[in-house]
Amino acid sequence: MNFRVASDPEYFDKNWNILKHAIREIFKCYHNARHLSFGELHSLQEIFSFSKLERDFLQTLFAPKVFLYLLSPIQPLLHLLISVSLEELSENLCEPIHKSTTNRHAYYMVLHNFGEKLYSKLVATMTSHVKEIAKSVEASEGSSFLEELNTKWNDYYKALEMIRDILMYMDRTYIPSTKNKPVYELGLNLWRENVIYSNQIRTRLSNTLLEFVLKERAGEDVNRELIRNVTKMLIDLGPSVYEQVFETPFLQVLAESYKAESHKYIEFV
Repeated sequence: MNFRVASDPEYFDKNWNILKHAIREIFKCYHNARHLSFGELHSLQEIFSFSKLERDFLQTLFAPKVFLYLLSPIQPLLHLLISVSLEELSENLCEPIHKSTTNRHAYYMVLHNFGEKLYSKLVATMTSHVKEIAKSVEASEGSSFLEELNTKWNDYYKALEMIRDILMYMDRTYIPSTKNKPVYELGLNLWRENVIYSNQIRTRLSNTLLEFVLKERAGEDVNRELIRNVTKMLIDLGPSVYEQVFETPFLQVLAESYKAESHKYIEFV
C-alpha cells in the first residue's frame, strides 16, 4: 500500500461508493432497457427506417398526427425490429457503464489490499438486490409468474456477467487465496438461495412447471420457449437445483400417472 493510500482513511469508501453506484446502475440499466416503451424506443434513430434528417424534413411538411399516420403502416415492422434488436440495444445502452473508470477503481482497491473488504461489500450489495428481485417474483400472479421469473433472471444474468468483468482482477488475484466464491459463482449462489429456494417461490415454481408440462402432454398449447428458458436457468444453477425443483417432482407425477393408467387397464381387462 503506497503512502497516499495509507494516509487517506477514506480511500476505500470513496472508491467503493463509485463502484457500488456502478453496480446498481448496471442492474438498473438492463431492467430499464428491457422495459422501454414503444414510444421511447420509437425515438431511437437506429430503430427507424428514416434517418433523423429525413424525419425532421417530413415533420416540417406534415402535422404530427399526419406524420404518425404515415408511419402507421410500418409500425408492425418497427415492433419486429424492436423485438429483434432489444437484446443488442440493452447491451449498447449498458456497455458505457462497463467501460467507465469502475474497472480501474476495482483494480486499485484489490491492489492496495482491500480485497476482503471489497468482496464483503459486494456480497451485501448483490444480496440486497437479489432479495428485491425475489419480492417482485413472489408478488407476481397467475400466468405471469414464470414470465416475471424468466425476465428477472435474464436481466440479472447479463448484469452479473458485466459485474464479473469489472471485478476480474479480484477474481484472478484475491479469490484464489481465500475460500470465497468467484463473482460469477457468487451471483448464481445468491440467486439460487434467495430466489429459487425462497419459501414463496420454490414450491410454486415446481408446481407451475409441472402444470405447464402436463398441459403440453395433454395436447394443450403452452409457451414452450418459456418452459425451456426456465428449465435452462435451473440447469445453469447446478444439476442438483434442476433435479430438486423440477426433475424429481416431474418423475414422481409421471410415475403416479402411469400407475393410475395401469390400474385402469387392469380393471378394464
